[in-house]
Amino acid sequence: MPNWTDLKCLMHLARSQTMTNAAFALKANVSTVSRRLKRLNSSLAEPALVKFGNGWKLTPYGDKLAEAAAHFQVSLNRIETEEINGDNAKQVSRKITLSAPHVLVSAYLSGFFAGFADLHPGIELNIVAENKHERTADGTVDLALHLERPSKGRLMCRKVGVLQTGIFAKKSTHPTKWIGLDHSMDNWPEMERAKQIFKSEPELRINTLECIKSAVEKTGWAGLGIDALYPEHQGWKTIEADAFAGENKTLDGLKSSYAREVWLVYHETRRHDAALRYVCDWIIQVFQKSQFKKDNIGSHESECRI
Repeated sequence: MPNWTDLKCLMHLARSQTMTNAAFALKANVSTVSRRLKRLNSSLAEPALVKFGNGWKLTPYGDKLAEAAAHFQVSLNRIETEEINGDNAKQVSRKITLSAPHVLVSAYLSGFFAGFADLHPGIELNIVAENKHERTADGTVDLALHLERPSKGRLMCRKVGVLQTGIFAKKSTHPTKWIGLDHSMDNWPEMERAKQIFKSEPELRINTLECIKSAVEKTGWAGLGIDALYPEHQGWKTIEADAFAGENKTLDGLKSSYAREVWLVYHETRRHDAALRYVCDWIIQVFQKSQFKKDNIGSHESECRI
């Protein structure tokens, strides 16, 4: 009978496709994972893995075993959830890693961390401020917030809100220069729109929206951002806002605002994980309470599988 710990290594290797990512997801080192996979392979009547470079590659039989292990993990998570929800349940210490763009962490989640800790003292939140979609699919994070809906992977996703991006500046200024994101984000519609509006490349590029705002405050230029960072009552404006038309426009008739959906995402094998569910429910509540919440998004949205 295969060892469950060894099967978990196989399951994570199947999900992440690399030994490094599998080890990261298992909170182990690569040599330990490789040793467990070798032990698993030697215990089976038919090989589940073959050597591939410095690592392992699953055989068709290995794919079947990994799939069976994933289903078993789902069953374990369901049982754990039932126990935690029972009358005699005890708090189990868990660490949940959440990946989210830096601006969502600082502008929205950070104000609610203390409340979550009080409500769930046994869950340690580990926040990774980034915007890498593949991290949820390969198991290196437990769940993630994305600014667009993922299009591939065995993922569960739910829209939790909508935020408005745009080009912002101080009301007292009339900037002719602007600050944008770094070159890796040139294909973002916000960047393309800003180039059309200003008819120029950005004067400065910075890779986080918070740092862009700081530079906007110091230079008097315009900058890419989200409405939560530039509240009107604090003296900010959206570039060329046409109040009479009821929408943000430039002199050339281009809209300078752009709606981005916020999606909560996790792997489908975790859908019965009680600790992860607590974090998901908390995130949904945070966005329901946040100022950028539009049309009560989130309260009536349902999860969907990709």
